[in-house]
Amino acid sequence: VALECLWLAIDQVKPGTRYRDLGNIISTHAAKNNCSVVKTYCGHGINELFHCAPSVPHYANNKAEHKMKPGHSFTIEPMINLGEWRDVTWPDGWTAVTRDGSRSAQYEHTMVCTDEGVDVLTARLPSSPRVFPFASENDENDDDDDEAQSVDYLTGRLAAL
Repeated sequence: VALECLWLAIDQVKPGTRYRDLGNIISTHAAKNNCSVVKTYCGHGINELFHCAPSVPHYANNKAEHKMKPGHSFTIEPMINLGEWRDVTWPDGWTAVTRDGSRSAQYEHTMVCTDEGVDVLTARLPSSPRVFPFASENDENDDDDDEAQSVDYLTGRLAAL
């Protein structure tokens, strides 16, 4: 679900899209799958400063004010939980876990908004190793799964067969 949320949001990146709209897209898909979206962290701009503007909230009804323009470089990195959205940070100041102990997943890509839409800068190359352990090349032959899905091993996108 976390990977699907990421790609659903990436698919909307184009000039004129409001950053806040990505949160609505992500939250809607997460909720349809009985998941929640962590509100503590957000995507961010990529520039000379670490975690610069724009902020890219992943949850619905956020207050992000700006629209995407060609040349804007930023991340989308939703954290999706099986339980409630609240998290806690460990004493190391870096590790975040769900407050209720439920499982959580997070995927991230860095991209630039172009005149035509989006260029995913962290997209995998044809020479990249396969890293999606939740699927195998034989998944599409599994007749027991009513909603079989295949994985594009280059992008990580899930697609219904």
